[in-house]
Amino acid sequence: MNGATFLRSHDKRHLLRRIPLFANLSTTELQLIADSTRLVEFKKDEVVYREGDPAGAFYVILSGRLRLFLTAPEGEQTLAFLHRGDSFGEISLLTGETHSATVKVQNDTLLLVLTKDKFEVIIDRIPSLVLYLSRVLSRRLRRRDGRPAEFSEATIVAVHSAVRDVGCTMFAVSLAMSLTRETHQPVIVVDMSLGGGEIARTLGLTPPAPLMKQAIERVLDRTALQQATHVHPLGFSILNVGQRADGRTAELIAPVLTSLMDTFRFVIVDLPTDVDQTVLQALVQSDRIFLLTDAEEDHVLRTQRLRRKLESLVQQTDEKIRLVVNLVTSAQTLQGIDEVERFGGPIAYVLPKTFSQGASLRPSDLLALVERHDGAYAQTVRRIAREVGGVLVGLALGSGAALGLAHIGVLKVLEREKIPIDIIAGSSMGALIAAFWASGKSAAELEELALRFRTRWQLALQFVDVPWLPLRGMFPGKGVAKYLRSVLTDKTFDDTWLPLRVVATNPYMRERIVFRSGKLVDAVRASVSIPGIFLPVLHEGNVYLDGGVSSPVPVSVLRQEGATRVIAVNVFPTTKEVQELDAKLRQAKTAKAEALARRWVPLRIGAMLWHEGAKLVSPLVTHVLMRSMQMMEFEVGEVECQDADVVIRPTTPGAEWDEFYRAERFIQRGEEAANEALPHILQLLHS
Repeated sequence: MNGATFLRSHDKRHLLRRIPLFANLSTTELQLIADSTRLVEFKKDEVVYREGDPAGAFYVILSGRLRLFLTAPEGEQTLAFLHRGDSFGEISLLTGETHSATVKVQNDTLLLVLTKDKFEVIIDRIPSLVLYLSRVLSRRLRRRDGRPAEFSEATIVAVHSAVRDVGCTMFAVSLAMSLTRETHQPVIVVDMSLGGGEIARTLGLTPPAPLMKQAIERVLDRTALQQATHVHPLGFSILNVGQRADGRTAELIAPVLTSLMDTFRFVIVDLPTDVDQTVLQALVQSDRIFLLTDAEEDHVLRTQRLRRKLESLVQQTDEKIRLVVNLVTSAQTLQGIDEVERFGGPIAYVLPKTFSQGASLRPSDLLALVERHDGAYAQTVRRIAREVGGVLVGLALGSGAALGLAHIGVLKVLEREKIPIDIIAGSSMGALIAAFWASGKSAAELEELALRFRTRWQLALQFVDVPWLPLRGMFPGKGVAKYLRSVLTDKTFDDTWLPLRVVATNPYMRERIVFRSGKLVDAVRASVSIPGIFLPVLHEGNVYLDGGVSSPVPVSVLRQEGATRVIAVNVFPTTKEVQELDAKLRQAKTAKAEALARRWVPLRIGAMLWHEGAKLVSPLVTHVLMRSMQMMEFEVGEVECQDADVVIRPTTPGAEWDEFYRAERFIQRGEEAANEALPHILQLLHS
């Protein structure tokens, strides 16, 4: 917190006049407030006051952005975001209570501060303020009585690189276009190039006059922003910032960005390569930073150094910084690059080569670029836009052995209805189906693969190995691995058309393992290693079991990957369904026994002998193991599904885990359940 630069009384009145709270006051009343207040500057992430602090002042925001939140055992609960013109602190002053919430600075902020004693004098001499503040108080109290609000808070996204000519401007523009189309929210791209107008020239437009040529007192003036803004034919806006000759651009970045947030949901800042105070200030103020580079050795090292520098300036680096590798030439690959060691962090996205760098993008070119659903560049930018826009859709496919064949029916409906899926995760059978689909197999092709197995004999020939070391597991799983290789070949996670996460379990470390890289066969083979059925998988010195043991329906995996809208598929019958089925079977058994009692005595004796003989071989140990495991998976899966937005339940009570030869039944049930859930899915996508 710092005392703000001295302003003349006339300048302060000029600022006050632009605040809605003071807009209708007389010159005399404005002068009274100007004389009674002081300007205080708060830096990003500073706290103005905390929950429980005594009331000491009334605050009005002249520029910047703050967050009002409560602290609870489960985490921080946001009550509101405050922007230019908003006031706060008045509730405690008017009620005489301590502050009921914490106020934290989101971007560098300039506040008008009126201490408690002077606040009391002001409201006594200017009665109209009391009415205004009473209305504010009423609105906020009503908000707290209801459910927490869903905030569509504006987001500042910085695009930067440590090297030149890696496609930053084209990426910024493509992201703006994709955000506009995916979220239907107002988007602006801020041109921070040294000469100004770089984005406009890239798009073949005449750049407007730079904003920074305006006088400093006009920074908060909407007219000045409008004059420097150009609306692109495809819907997003472009702001030419430029540089000030007096070198004061850096100190104006925060006020400019926060002013834009009053109008735009997404503010994308295209930054120049050379790092100066202006660039650093923009990076510090941003909510997301996309750090671009290509795959050249020297550029990788420079990117690593830049990331380390940002770690000392930006809080929560791992959450804010996304590393994007742009393969600007067809010859560039990521082969041989250890992403964490070489880049200083994981690679979030890889952009394939597209237009030549420096080429002019006409509206038709840009539209074609982002609309090409078969184009890898368009798909990647679209996925980034959906993540930034908070509309990233994840699909979680649960475990369940043969019951999991219902996932194929669900995928048939999702494909038919063109439901956008941005990331998919699976456990056990769900991992197998997810990997097949993500590797390029359509739902129809998956159905064809499943229907090949019509009898138990066909299954045995394909999957059952000669028993080996039964104390460690019944089957080595060589047949499963061979089958996986026949479908997935040598494909890796980098070869999938959408991000894939495969869940397995490390029993010795008692932890869930999420595979994100490497060969798909290895990950899926680990995820389907059912305890007691297949030997555990030994991979890179670790032991892996079935993913259903630790995460039967991996909803939390998708949440951690940034999915804000999650569709889960849980194939396990509920306890109620199982009990209802058991009651029906008991009734049928009783009816059968009553009918048998009326039959000829030798037939009754034969039926009794058959029944007693069946007890000697049934139930099989494997069935007991699987039912016990699925009971546990059901309980854990129910908890996981509580965090999903839509849960599809293609359950088939009475079906056994090994009935892979009855695929048609499960697939049909998957279609039925997905169709039943379709209205909820569509509502989720449009909410």
